[in-house]
Amino acid sequence: MGNAKMQTSASPFNPPMAKLLISGLIALLLTGTGCLGGGGSGGGGGNGTGNGNDTDAGDEGGGDSASIAAPADLEAWSTEDGVELEWTATDGADGYHVYFGKEADIHPDTAASYETQVAADGTTAIFDELTPATRYYFVVTSVSADEESDASNEVHGHIPEILATYRLNDTGIDQCSSPSGGWTDCPLPDYPGQDGDSGRDAQAREGELTKAGTGAAGFDFTKIGTEGEALPADAAHVDDGGPWACTRDNHTGLIWEVKRTDGGLRDSAHTYSWYQPDDSINAEHAGLEDGGDCIDARCDTAGYVDAVNEKGLCGAQDWHLPTRNELLSIVHYGRIEPAIDTEFFPNTQYPEDLQPVLYVTATSRYPGPNTAYAVGFRWGRMDDRGKGLPDHVRLVRGNDADPILVDDDADGCHAEIPTSTPTEDFILEGDEATHVPTGLVWQRCVRGMEWDADAQTCTGDTSIGFTTWQAALDYAAGLAEWRLPNIKELASIREDRCWAVNPEVFPDFPGGRFMTSSTLYDPSSDFHGYWDISNDRHNIRFTSTGSPLSVVDHVWLVKDAD
Repeated sequence: MGNAKMQTSASPFNPPMAKLLISGLIALLLTGTGCLGGGGSGGGGGNGTGNGNDTDAGDEGGGDSASIAAPADLEAWSTEDGVELEWTATDGADGYHVYFGKEADIHPDTAASYETQVAADGTTAIFDELTPATRYYFVVTSVSADEESDASNEVHGHIPEILATYRLNDTGIDQCSSPSGGWTDCPLPDYPGQDGDSGRDAQAREGELTKAGTGAAGFDFTKIGTEGEALPADAAHVDDGGPWACTRDNHTGLIWEVKRTDGGLRDSAHTYSWYQPDDSINAEHAGLEDGGDCIDARCDTAGYVDAVNEKGLCGAQDWHLPTRNELLSIVHYGRIEPAIDTEFFPNTQYPEDLQPVLYVTATSRYPGPNTAYAVGFRWGRMDDRGKGLPDHVRLVRGNDADPILVDDDADGCHAEIPTSTPTEDFILEGDEATHVPTGLVWQRCVRGMEWDADAQTCTGDTSIGFTTWQAALDYAAGLAEWRLPNIKELASIREDRCWAVNPEVFPDFPGGRFMTSSTLYDPSSDFHGYWDISNDRHNIRFTSTGSPLSVVDHVWLVKDAD
């Protein structure tokens, strides 16, 4: 068994196409002709295919057409362990060669290949040392004596790079709603494909979701003690004399601070101004030092992080201010006041009047770097917030990745804001973009626009959308696999350093509001809304579903990877 090492790209927005560097034998698995999977679909969050970009096998073998037949029916499966290949045996073949590369139209004369020939009785192979989150293309030839056949059909696959902090929590919405009927059991035929119809929350509702711990709807939490130990679900809070001080999210892998009411360092009533002295990631605006109201720490976010790490909360000293997406991950949109699972996050502050009560994040807002994003737990709304204002803080740990910065501000992006959706996280194929960390496939163009393969951009009418939520749901329901995204899915794809999305992945993306499948939960009112993103400010808002809107909202569809 050997290893294959390949160069990886360095720029997160414009990675150069790396040349393959083979430094040893590539790992092979020689088995019989047993089936590796069904229909070429990916496993373990992968995005494999049984067909790929097929080429004319008779023209791709190099030189004159060989007399020995090319392998037939080459298929590929992408898994977390590697790309698995299978093909049909060729009569008279002594063995097979597999060729691969990072660009389509693989030609055996120019592509990299296995340095060990696959034996004649082996019609499967596994590549397990490829660069994650990178698409590779494969062809196979038959070998007999001194003769080599033309190339097989071409397929593609990749090893996904699933980051724990990118595993999306569902919204917590496990019921369905309509403008007149309020919240009710799913599904509702007149309002198909809404948030409560699918996802982890629906699986939990039907008793089909296995959890490592417990939690409301599709959430999966475990209590963590003062020394970092896992605790039973009935463990008492530290304010009540028990050991419970933190909560682990078993789905995302993040561990969260649990606030206290003891008047000490981590009391839930304390506030802090946003302050980040690191000029490389503060969007050229450090914020305000010591602008909050607290004790036992400097009353700004950096001071609080330092104080908590010095104490070693739950046996750890790597706590940080959460990013926008990290904090949104624990919002429970299936409840309000507060919009969070209070069994695992007690003492969460929320307003009992119209005054803002927000938890600030580490994410600066583009294009106003003197503001940062903050989340309110009355309804789960997200807004931009002045860095000098006093806000609440909940710390998190578990994301070891350093912020990814881009050296220039091309396409209007802000260089000093870490990128949240680097180009290297996507696999692009025509009008579809697979976001590997989340396993979601996005249309690269909104409704009304089409993908121009020659110009590599979206063209068309950006004003085509819907003025009613029901019409948008009906439209998505008529398309196989595609659906309206829920609010957390839509939030996950926004690019923090740019005005809306990564412009290399989603070129000529229009401004405006985007419909989602998620509704606003408010049982005390007849008002039921859906969530939308205002891309000029990246905020999460809601509006009435009961009457047509005065503006046309965009529809941008998503599906799960195969």
